[in-house]
Amino acid sequence: MPMLLLHDFCQMDAKLFQLFITSFIVFIAIPICFSDDNQQYEECRSSLYECGELKGIGYPFWGDARPQFCGLQGFELNCQAGGYPLIHIDSLD
Repeated sequence: MPMLLLHDFCQMDAKLFQLFITSFIVFIAIPICFSDDNQQYEECRSSLYECGELKGIGYPFWGDARPQFCGLQGFELNCQAGGYPLIHIDSLD
């Protein structure tokens, strides 16, 4: 009788392990394999705003070589000749 209980226990563990492996594959491994990095995200991440001494400025700012989709509409920066950024706010400089 105790041998039968051990056999049933081993079968239950095997089924739980199989369920775990199946769940891992369906919910974690497959989505990772089919996910693709967003091209715009990659471009924004790799092109931070730089102007003179000011370097490494990211979201929500954009302008010059940094595309508009990398920031918000009212946060455009323009690098001026002296190496300083200029932001336009409600048509004021």
